[in-house]
Amino acid sequence: MREATSEADSLPSARRRRVWWRFVARGCIVGVLLAGGVEASRVFLMGNVHVVLPGQLYRSAQLSDAELDTVIEKYGIRTVINLRGCCNPYPWYLDECRATHHRGVNQEDISFSAGRLPPVPEIRRLVEVLERSDYPVLFHCSRGADRTGLASATALLLLRDVSLAEGRR
Repeated sequence: MREATSEADSLPSARRRRVWWRFVARGCIVGVLLAGGVEASRVFLMGNVHVVLPGQLYRSAQLSDAELDTVIEKYGIRTVINLRGCCNPYPWYLDECRATHHRGVNQEDISFSAGRLPPVPEIRRLVEVLERSDYPVLFHCSRGADRTGLASATALLLLRDVSLAEGRR
C-alpha cells in the first residue's frame, strides 16, 4: 500500500529547494524586522540607558525629568553630562536643570554635534569635566548613540587601562 505523500514531496527537487529557500528567506526577514522592532522599542520607549562601567559610567538618550530622576536614584548618579550643550530656554533643558538641582546632582553642558566630530576644545573640556566630576556619571544626548558613544570611549580610555580597540567597542 502506498503512503500518502505531502505536496512538497511530490514537487521536483529544484522546485522544492526554491520553496525551502523562500521559506528561509521569509523567516530571516521576519526575524530581522522583529529584532529591529524590539531594539527600536527599547531605545524609544525605555530611554536607551546603558551601563558603561558599573558604578561609574552610564549613557542614555534624552530622558524626561521623571525618567532622569529614576535613573539618578537607581544608579546613584552624581554628575549628568549633557552632550547637547546649553539649550536654554528649551523645556527639556529646563526640566533637566530642575531635576538635577532638586537631587543635588552636578550638571555639565558640553557641545558635541550630532553630525560632525567635536572640535578639539570641546574634547579638552570633556577631559577636564571627567577629571573633576563626582562619580557615577551619566552621559546623554538626544538618542544616546553617537555622542554618548564617543564620550564613553573617551572616558574608558582615560579612566581604565583599555586598548583603543576596547574603547571603540
